[in-house]
Amino acid sequence: RSSDLDHLTEVSPYSFQELATLQVLDLSNNPNLRSLDPKVFFGLDSLQELNLSSTSVPSLPKDTLHYLPSIKSIAWGKNVQCLKTIKAGQFHHHGGLTKEEILHCRDDHGHIMAPNLL
Repeated sequence: RSSDLDHLTEVSPYSFQELATLQVLDLSNNPNLRSLDPKVFFGLDSLQELNLSSTSVPSLPKDTLHYLPSIKSIAWGKNVQCLKTIKAGQFHHHGGLTKEEILHCRDDHGHIMAPNLL
């Protein structure tokens, strides 16, 4: 399978800002893609699936999830699938509830992988 997006070496911040209704972004099979600025995902408010498999992106900056409020899954590396879960907890200083978004990643053998967020 080949597409116009399979020879990327970088993606500029705000590249997808006009695509607010995009639900799936496939950047897979870009072995020369080594990093992604979190602002690459600016404006992708509806994105649910991100495919980074077969890229050389080793991690995503921690604030990446801030730009992806609807993300459900991220495919990564070789057969690693990350699913977003929301953990509710008490925040004692203000007495309110907080929500913490966490990526849980597993490889195709079911091994739990540490989330690669800086």
